[in-house]
Amino acid sequence: MPASAIQTILETHALHRQDQTQLQIAEKIGIDPETVSLRFNAPVFPERRIGSDRRSDQALFLQIRQHGLQPSLTRTHYSSGRVAAPLTMPPPDLFESQRRHLNAFFQFCPKAHELPRLCLRFGAMLRWGSAKTLDNWIDSATASGFPFVAQFPTTLRRDLQAVELSVTTPWSNGPIEDQINRLKAITK
Repeated sequence: MPASAIQTILETHALHRQDQTQLQIAEKIGIDPETVSLRFNAPVFPERRIGSDRRSDQALFLQIRQHGLQPSLTRTHYSSGRVAAPLTMPPPDLFESQRRHLNAFFQFCPKAHELPRLCLRFGAMLRWGSAKTLDNWIDSATASGFPFVAQFPTTLRRDLQAVELSVTTPWSNGPIEDQINRLKAITK
């Protein structure tokens, strides 16, 4: 990661500690407000470089540590797709490579051990058509401490009755949506 990127990240955190809003920080530093948000919600200092030389990695690690941030101890890139898919699958269904990647991710972020349970509980509700535990699941997901997970139940609460009906009734508008998408593709 270039030194300018490190400086930007450190500046972002310093301004955040001064109670600046995300928009104010984005304007001062000259970055996108979403990037500011990503930096605040990252559990550790973001490490994106895959290949690098050992000496600069060690210097970077020490520099990051000096500023009180927790650097990534590995250079593995945990993309959302590579992590999300195995989180939603029962452990016996995982390939060995997925299991290894998921275990490495759990070492990187130990708090994420709660995520598979949340995903599988939600999937079970849908599979069995039972909304009895939906309120309990929403409370658990909201309290999970993961902003991206807590956002989903917040959206579900907006129209809880419709969500409960979609879980408990056998009807689906899926076939209609397929036809609409097919028509859109034809008319383009």
